[in-house]
Amino acid sequence: MTLKTEQPDPSKVDSNSEYDIILLDPPYADPAIEDTLQAIALSPILAADGLVVIGHANRVKLAEEYGRGRIKRVRHRAMGDSAFSIYSSEPDEINDAEPDTDLEQP
Repeated sequence: MTLKTEQPDPSKVDSNSEYDIILLDPPYADPAIEDTLQAIALSPILAADGLVVIGHANRVKLAEEYGRGRIKRVRHRAMGDSAFSIYSSEPDEINDAEPDTDLEQP
């Protein structure tokens, strides 16, 4: 079964709506993941100091930044084929660790 979702349209976002944290849990290998991140980065929906947290397959390689640098990846954690990336519009205040480190299994 295939589910189709509409691509986000930043021009339709209420300019008074702003979020500090946006959690994305798309299908892990969804080909629209990068388009969605780009749309969020270019829209006014993310607060100036906001975070975007996205779950994705470890084999899906996401860019280090989106929206002409408006959001930058500050963390990437992976275990098996599952991964999470955290993007921030102010990455230096969130984490000074290396952006691509994997969790060790116990």
